[in-house]
Amino acid sequence: MDENRRVKKSIERNVEDGRLNETVVTVVRAVADAKGIDERELTTGLYDVVNPEALERLFEDKGNGMPRRGGRVVFMMEGCEVVVHSYGKVVVTPRATESATETTAQSTESE
Repeated sequence: MDENRRVKKSIERNVEDGRLNETVVTVVRAVADAKGIDERELTTGLYDVVNPEALERLFEDKGNGMPRRGGRVVFMMEGCEVVVHSYGKVVVTPRATESATETTAQSTESE
């Protein structure tokens, strides 16, 4: 990949309610944008990292119709940290390298 095409900042997107698979689509597009590539150029499928159906259903309204409050899911995809917030925001932040991310995760666990 051409390093000059890489975007070095966080990408934020909002999930549009009511559209089928919108969380999944939003995550994939945001990761591609963060990497500065077309989404068809991604080498990792979202299903390789997280269960897409579970991701879509995670923040649905409760069985009694009340909205869920708070919460987020954090995972790595294509060298980017992906955060999906319960209120519909997706934030994707490119990381320098996978090993740098692993080091950060290890130091966080030991604190």
